[in-house]
Amino acid sequence: MKLRRIHLLPQALSELGCKKVICVAVEIETGDTTIWMPLSLVLTVLKVSSPIDRVDEDILVFLANQDECEPFFEDLCKDALDTHNAEWWNSFIDHAQAPLLPFDVHSFRDFSLWESHWASSARGLVNSFFPRVVSMSIAAFEGITGRTFPAFFPGKRYYQVPIFYMGNHASFLTEGATIPWPSYCSFMDYEAELGLVLCDSIIDAS
Repeated sequence: MKLRRIHLLPQALSELGCKKVICVAVEIETGDTTIWMPLSLVLTVLKVSSPIDRVDEDILVFLANQDECEPFFEDLCKDALDTHNAEWWNSFIDHAQAPLLPFDVHSFRDFSLWESHWASSARGLVNSFFPRVVSMSIAAFEGITGRTFPAFFPGKRYYQVPIFYMGNHASFLTEGATIPWPSYCSFMDYEAELGLVLCDSIIDAS
């Protein structure tokens, strides 16, 4: 089941009595197409109580209770489509609003987990910002020996404790958003990242 947060149009509040401006929506297949069903609106129109508090407005709450919530809302959305067609439900979503992050990010830690990635990052740093004679000398060393330049490997502490930095949690953008290029920046680095979302409290995560 795919989830996202969406904006509802004002008439969802004024005409139908829905009390949420932003809510969780689930993707539902209807024939050859798929639509997003706003859970707060479905609960309001069908006059049904949610099995879990705030599940219709917080994706993390949904994920933390997925075993209970997923079958409940799958059946409820099917009932909702028997009441009104897909176009009717879709008409209350504000598609003009910018895409929303699936949840509010309160903390962001970026870990380095692979030795080879650490070495590749160090090599990229040298190639981009060090004098050319340095990068050429290191490339020659690696080409002749067939080994990674020793200084590119992380220090001893890397193998003893998790290595991370605290990133800016307010800098996250969602699918379809434009990534701004800072005016003071002449070099932009980009990477594919693997993200883990914690839906519940944990102890001794390392």
